[in-house]
Amino acid sequence: MSRFYDFNALELMEMAPISIFSRNKNTEIFLDDQLLEQERRHCLSVHIFCRKLERFEEEFNSNKSSRNRLVKFLESQECDFIYDIAKEWSSYNFQKVPQSTTYTYLKTLVEHINELKSKFGIMSYATYHNNYIHNLITTINENLVNINYDLSLITSTKRNWNLYRTEFGLILANGIRKVLLIDKLEHLKNKDLKPGLIFFITTPVSQDVLQDLFSRHQPYIMIYRNEKGIIKTVEPLHLLTDALYEIISLASNIKNKDSMFFEPKNKLTSIIEELFELQNLFEEYMRQSFMQVRLSERNTQYIYNKIRSLKHQANHLEFGNTEKIRTLAFKLGVLADSFNNYDVKSKTIDLLPNTIFTGIQGRCE
Repeated sequence: MSRFYDFNALELMEMAPISIFSRNKNTEIFLDDQLLEQERRHCLSVHIFCRKLERFEEEFNSNKSSRNRLVKFLESQECDFIYDIAKEWSSYNFQKVPQSTTYTYLKTLVEHINELKSKFGIMSYATYHNNYIHNLITTINENLVNINYDLSLITSTKRNWNLYRTEFGLILANGIRKVLLIDKLEHLKNKDLKPGLIFFITTPVSQDVLQDLFSRHQPYIMIYRNEKGIIKTVEPLHLLTDALYEIISLASNIKNKDSMFFEPKNKLTSIIEELFELQNLFEEYMRQSFMQVRLSERNTQYIYNKIRSLKHQANHLEFGNTEKIRTLAFKLGVLADSFNNYDVKSKTIDLLPNTIFTGIQGRCE
């Protein structure tokens, strides 16, 4: 919507008063206490969010000239924080306590926010963008199914899409997005590609190959056929968390299934504990990326150094099965490089608008 009511204030002023969310301050404070116990890296508060929502709703009903303040609040990314908490509470608590007052409160709050957004016709950029990408992928896949994924038979009938044939397959471009349709992966390996592209791999591919593609090219999203021929979608950040999960599983299997002396077993236990801490850091990094809020250079460097430190610790484990230890250390090294590459290239994408503006400004001067 992008500030629609800034230019259509009369329509907003003519709307009937809205219902104000019925708050439960004790539940809000309880939720904030739960967040504190989880030791999250942010300081967002359910109680403060609900106070702001209540204030803007009361202002909407009492002062017609300030009604756009509520709309702007709903258009901001602050609501995403509530959506995340409601989803987590549903996953971890609702099954245990079906009639949980806290879960019911969060569910009611989310429904109230969604009703307001629907009333004002608000769609966040993230929702719009995800729908656009989903529809684009679905359309491409439907067309590929009709020609049995034979790229030599594909043609573009859309005036705003250009089609280019390459060594590795095809490139579809419309000035905004580039989609690489890939059927010859061996020709893609040494290509120097810009980060942020969409990869659609039409041949079956393994997880190891996907991880390598991610490390080399940093695509925005990858769509591929797995070894059973089923279409799958994966985002680069999810590949990072999947790789970390594999490392945790490998370390746990070494500890539980192999006989070890007391000292190396204690060291491996410490490594596993740090891997779980790293998992929490990754989750926070992903959440911040989704909300388009970048962690500081110091925090991202801390994550990278932590992975490198774990690799060093794994390399120096005194353990008979050296092959497993080498595999563990190698996977940690790959994870460190993959995270660093992703962070550096995603920062380049974030800085691109400012770089373009600076360049234009320089030309004008």
